[in-house]
Amino acid sequence: MRRWDAARARARQVAPLLAPSVMCADWLRMGAEVRMMERGGADLLHFDVVDGHFAPNFIVGLDLIRALRSVTELPFEVHMMVREPDGVLEQFAAAGVQLVIVHPEACSDPAATILKIRELGMRAGLALSPEIPADAAASHRHLIDLVLVMTIVPGVGGQSLIPEMIPKIGAVHRALAEDATRVLIEVDGQVSRTVAPGMVRQGARVLVCGTSSIFGRAGGTRAELQGFRADLVQALGNSWPSPAEDGAGRPT
Repeated sequence: MRRWDAARARARQVAPLLAPSVMCADWLRMGAEVRMMERGGADLLHFDVVDGHFAPNFIVGLDLIRALRSVTELPFEVHMMVREPDGVLEQFAAAGVQLVIVHPEACSDPAATILKIRELGMRAGLALSPEIPADAAASHRHLIDLVLVMTIVPGVGGQSLIPEMIPKIGAVHRALAEDATRVLIEVDGQVSRTVAPGMVRQGARVLVCGTSSIFGRAGGTRAELQGFRADLVQALGNSWPSPAEDGAGRPT
């Protein structure tokens, strides 16, 4: 867990962590792409795993995660869009995953699933789909390390950002109450250079980077990732830490 804990510490001290979404990379040269992400300053890698039931798609399997584990030392987080994921958690732990994020509506007993993730030696996160209220994570806040706020419908490509989800980030921060300085808030879904600063000001500390920010662009993954971070730092300026922290100051 040292990889994840080191990344989390950075999120409390410097500009937000950047988590490139592996599903958006060039699958024909995935190993090289991951190396470019690492050289470009990625803090961790984000994997979407979809079972075709929770969301109408199939994305990323264990074999890819296992293969890429030998390519990089970056922490791996897995966003599981999977119904009743308990039965496969052990395989992800064995594959070298540091953090698993589950949807509460996909688990018959979310607390038990979170505890199983932790018992397997991984960190645990809870994902909030657009229709799930901001306070849904509050009852589990003492068990989790991260809340993932989805700003699009999970597992469906070609969507636009749902604008109402940006203030929801701040609502999640407030719902976490005294745990808000420990539990990181991550955002996934059309996190562009235009909207990212506002997300951070609402309390986001991890940003999932996809086609709207770094992939499929002329500069290449490494340069685009570096440029995204530079633009974000410049845009935030003296507004870091975010006003959403309600006067608590920089997280410690």
